[in-house]
Amino acid sequence: MKGYASYVIALVLTVSLWTCGKKDPDPQPQLPGYLRIPATLTGYVGSGRIAISGGLNLLAEGPEAQDASTKTYTGVSGKIVIGDITANFTVGQPRAYKETSFVPDAYKSSGQLLTIHAIEPGTYPMGFETKPTPTGAQADLILNLPGPQLYQARNGTLTIAESTLIKTEGVDKLYRIQGTFQTALFGTGVGLPSTKDYAVTGTFDLLLLE
Repeated sequence: MKGYASYVIALVLTVSLWTCGKKDPDPQPQLPGYLRIPATLTGYVGSGRIAISGGLNLLAEGPEAQDASTKTYTGVSGKIVIGDITANFTVGQPRAYKETSFVPDAYKSSGQLLTIHAIEPGTYPMGFETKPTPTGAQADLILNLPGPQLYQARNGTLTIAESTLIKTEGVDKLYRIQGTFQTALFGTGVGLPSTKDYAVTGTFDLLLLE
């Protein structure tokens, strides 16, 4: 009888261990389709979603990729370096220029969302008329659009709502950064009155490597 009881206990332990063994020891979080977690962090250039609305309406999402039907590139890339975020995005950059080292100003269709010393949740000043926080934190938004037209944040705020470490691999760290911004854009270039500002709001959801 004791032998039978020992057999049952051993069987239960074996089944339990097998069941536990089937679980992913490092499960990945469920993320939107525009965020792509790579199998390895080596060489990863980022992905995400940046949406701008109001005085201008732009949308870039996913890793930067070619749209075969329009022969243009759209998407998000970037990096984090010592607490500074650089999120580059293209919004229909012509393929012929994207695949060369030089894009004529009149055909640029891209932008940058930037932060300095700002990666943690919080609200930060945004634009060239604002002053950095006591820790030097500040944000900026720059757009280069066809024309050429150049837009830069004049005065506003950027809020990081969530900053989450998603994955580590050696010294590399993959972060998901989510938030919003609102700012007045100063625009110069073809067809733009020099006295007009463009009020915009935006959201961002970024997957970037530090």
